[in-house]
Amino acid sequence: MLNQAICKYLPTTIQSKRSIPNPKLTSLLIRKFANLHDLLSDTVNLYNYCYSPKAIFIAASYFGLTLFSWFGLIHAFTAAPPSRAVAEL
Repeated sequence: MLNQAICKYLPTTIQSKRSIPNPKLTSLLIRKFANLHDLLSDTVNLYNYCYSPKAIFIAASYFGLTLFSWFGLIHAFTAAPPSRAVAEL
């Protein structure tokens, strides 16, 4: 969609013979795209800055819970007395 909008105003390939209709409008269009790109980049950086510590904390919590659970299961199965079927072998 963005590519189609740009193709209406600017030549995008070497083969296109279109000339730039109005250099001032083209300059304003490029500045608007640059401004929107800058705002979007700032928004993404702010989102990553705010939510990456939360994501790391959640991942570390899950890792700790998983590790604790596995060691608990291993400890429970190794500390339990053997069953009769295993003892008769």
